[in-house]
Amino acid sequence: MRPILIENTHLALQFLKDHGLEPKFITISAEDFVDKKETLLLGFLWMLFRKFRIATIAGAEDKSEEEGLLMWCRKVTEGYEGVNIKNFKESFNDGLAWLAMVDKYTESKVIKYNEMLEENSTLENIEQAFQLAEKHLGVPHLIDAKDLMEGHADDRSITLYTSLFFHAFMTQEEKLKEKRELESEFSSKKQKMSEEMQALQAQIEAVTKEKLELQKILEDLKRLNMEMKEKYEKELHDKDELMEKLEREKEDLENQIHEWKAKFNKLKENADERSQLENRALDVLRKNLIEHLNDINTWKDYLEQDRKSHVPETPVFRDEKEVKDRAFEDQVTFLKGALDSENKKLEVLLKQREIDRTAGSAKKSSKK
Repeated sequence: MRPILIENTHLALQFLKDHGLEPKFITISAEDFVDKKETLLLGFLWMLFRKFRIATIAGAEDKSEEEGLLMWCRKVTEGYEGVNIKNFKESFNDGLAWLAMVDKYTESKVIKYNEMLEENSTLENIEQAFQLAEKHLGVPHLIDAKDLMEGHADDRSITLYTSLFFHAFMTQEEKLKEKRELESEFSSKKQKMSEEMQALQAQIEAVTKEKLELQKILEDLKRLNMEMKEKYEKELHDKDELMEKLEREKEDLENQIHEWKAKFNKLKENADERSQLENRALDVLRKNLIEHLNDINTWKDYLEQDRKSHVPETPVFRDEKEVKDRAFEDQVTFLKGALDSENKKLEVLLKQREIDRTAGSAKKSSKK
């Protein structure tokens, strides 16, 4: 078991060497750790604390670690009454330096330094400093107040305790720095978000405006659709009524056509019958006219047969077909012309006969 503990401790010491701890600071061996040699262990721990904690104090690069810490204490407690920091052995025995640090750290919001300086005893100030430091800075109570007041406290203990104030301040500064960075980042993001919100608000307004326009268009379309629907329904209704009217008119027209057809057929039958009658009458009339013309021609020949110069005329018609085969209008025209011609000849003949009779009477009178 012992060799394993020694080996592990040796690895830890080697790790410290590899990470910047100079060999001269390693004043203890792995075996001393395992054997629990208290004096050597405490000395090594102090050396580690001094190297890795106190040496990090600002301003300690060109000075010793203790001098750098004292410079920082003077800077922090500058202006506080009763505080005069020269060394760790005597300058912290009244606790005022630590009270001043607590007041500085809390920005005078927790204690009233001047009143405590006047009212409290030295021991009360020391105990108050320890309590406030532990409560507000998180610095643990490491030193006995009475030993400190009487000057029996170890310099290293005072240095160690004071260094905890430094790191508390550094932690606070880091927190404040982080806070400022966060506030700056927050402010930047807030500004960006504000700009984005404004842009978004503008987009929302544009979208809202567009939405209102679309709603108006939609309402117009609905209204137009309703009007078109009503118009369509009215036109459909009118169309139905028109179709019904047309159907009725169609039925009426069909009935009228049927009636007209019946009347037409009736008229056609009547016309056909009348035509037949007229044709029969025309045949009779034609025959009578032809017979009349032939009779006139015969009488004319008879009246002139005693005249020496008489030459019998050819009859106007030899056959009825000469007239019958012609059109009705031609038949009428032809027969009218023939009657007129025969009447004129008859008139001439009658006049001539009258003249001859007159002449004969005169001749008889002269003979007597």
